[in-house]
Amino acid sequence: MIDTRFRRRLVTALAAAAAAGCDAGTQAPAPASPPAPPPVVATLPKSDPPAASGRPRHPKDLRFEEQAFTYPRTDRVVLSNGMVLHLLEDHSLPLVDASALFRGGSVFDPPGKEGLASIACGMVRTGGTRTLPAARLDEELDLIAGSVSVGADQENLAAGFSFLSRDLDRGIGLFADVLRNPAFDDGRFAQVKASSAQGILRSLQNPGGVLGRAFNSLTHPGHPYGNLSSPASLGSLTREDLESFHRRWFHPESFVLAVAGDFRKDDLIARLEKSFEGWEKAAEPLPKWPAPYERKYPGGHFVMAMPAVTQTHVRLGHWGPPQNTVDRVHFDVMNLVLGGGSFWSRMTKVVRTKEGLAYSVGSGLTRASQGGVFQASTETKASTTYRAVTLMKGLVPEIREAPVTSEELSQAKEFLLNGAVRLIENPAALANQVATLEFKEYPGGWLEKYRDIVRATTVEDVQRVAKEYLRPDGLTLVVVGDPAGFDAAPGDLGPAQSIPPR
Repeated sequence: MIDTRFRRRLVTALAAAAAAGCDAGTQAPAPASPPAPPPVVATLPKSDPPAASGRPRHPKDLRFEEQAFTYPRTDRVVLSNGMVLHLLEDHSLPLVDASALFRGGSVFDPPGKEGLASIACGMVRTGGTRTLPAARLDEELDLIAGSVSVGADQENLAAGFSFLSRDLDRGIGLFADVLRNPAFDDGRFAQVKASSAQGILRSLQNPGGVLGRAFNSLTHPGHPYGNLSSPASLGSLTREDLESFHRRWFHPESFVLAVAGDFRKDDLIARLEKSFEGWEKAAEPLPKWPAPYERKYPGGHFVMAMPAVTQTHVRLGHWGPPQNTVDRVHFDVMNLVLGGGSFWSRMTKVVRTKEGLAYSVGSGLTRASQGGVFQASTETKASTTYRAVTLMKGLVPEIREAPVTSEELSQAKEFLLNGAVRLIENPAALANQVATLEFKEYPGGWLEKYRDIVRATTVEDVQRVAKEYLRPDGLTLVVVGDPAGFDAAPGDLGPAQSIPPR
């Protein structure tokens, strides 16, 4: 802080400078005695009232003009073997990343062979090739700091690679060799089957694992979505099963491959054409998705007893809307208000904040060709199990009958719009998103349309999809815990069926 003596000297100096600047012929007579300097009072300029200045009263009132944005375009190319490419050059780093989706998935596992897709795809990558034994393949990838991945999802298979651009030629060669010529090393096959079976047994000792397996099967009775692998089904797999799986599903015409990074388009196309030359198409058309399935909402209340477990795991849900429609977007907005929106969702406000029954509670919607599943989950003390269930179930009819508030709608829309940015935050993510939308047969231009659909969502849209797709009486409820500690008998909430962990 400037002290008083300095202020006085400053005032005197300024007065002297003003006097020196006056015309010499008009000098004022010197006063009889110098006047005392005026007191110096530190003041801040007064701010204009918000209404006059146009400044908002609070940061939450800030408004910004929307910036024009156009998604970078991928180059779509179809190779001579039918493989579809989405290419996006980016020379900021000397890296090339790729991801592919192609037909197949666990829904096509034969009865009694559940787990085949997962095991077979893992072995395509880790079991070596006809030219490179498994250990040698791993060494080759380590030497060039690269990676190749192959895996199975419920309704598709996936593959990918990441290499330094200087090693791209060698990397693509390894990638093609893995996909086309797997050797299925017997030793590693035995290890993978044993470790996978042990993983299932471990999951059956964990309430969360038990809940995940049980809920999936109970909400899809009689449908491949509900298939569960077991130690017995994994144990039945043979090398011939792996080879048959590979012959059926690994064909170029079902591939949609996204590649982003430090490459030149024409050079990359030539490399891919060379590496995948002669890769034969399937002898017969590959099924895209499982056969159409009648949506059912049987509901049900299932209890899986795990004695001495103090934390109850709860999940409830049923079929959701189709995945690639405007209604699905409206449902996503609704779900964020109901349970998907972190600390501001209704389930969190009621079950966690107000009642203090759980640290985490929420709802979501899985994605699948036939719609996926709406589900809400929580973990709570055994002594508050059915109190939490009652509150969660009560919020479902509430959002169907009472319109969401404009504030809730705005929060949900902003959450989706901001989250969409993360899906395309780098060239590899953007290329992958474009390829995924094509593979899953979304309407053309969906990436561009999505934001407009979110912005245009109204309170009426949210209430309409809540009424159409939420079925309070058709909810399947699964409770995993120790019934001896529950706060009510399961039968108090309607008929309850006791089933063992599966």
